[in-house]
Amino acid sequence: MDQPSERPPRDLSPGDIRCLQALAAGGSETTPSLDLGLEPDLGEQAIDLYLASLYRKLGTRSRTHAVAIALYEGIIRLGTA
Repeated sequence: MDQPSERPPRDLSPGDIRCLQALAAGGSETTPSLDLGLEPDLGEQAIDLYLASLYRKLGTRSRTHAVAIALYEGIIRLGTA
C-alpha cells in the first residue's frame, strides 16, 4: 500500500482543510455551515456544492471516505478541529 508521503499533494484550500477537520470531528452536511468551518451565510445548496467540490478533489463520493483519505494522507489529524 502506498505511504502517505508518496501521494501527490492535493489542491486543497485552507477552507477545505477546516471543513474536513469539522467533518472528522462530527460535523455533518445537514448542520449549519459554521459547524463545517464554512462561511456563516452559505445556504444549503451552496454547502452541497462546496462539499461536492471537496469530494471531487479527494476522489471520493462521501463524507466518510473524504475524512478517511484526509486522515490517511496526513491532511488532517483527529483532535485538531
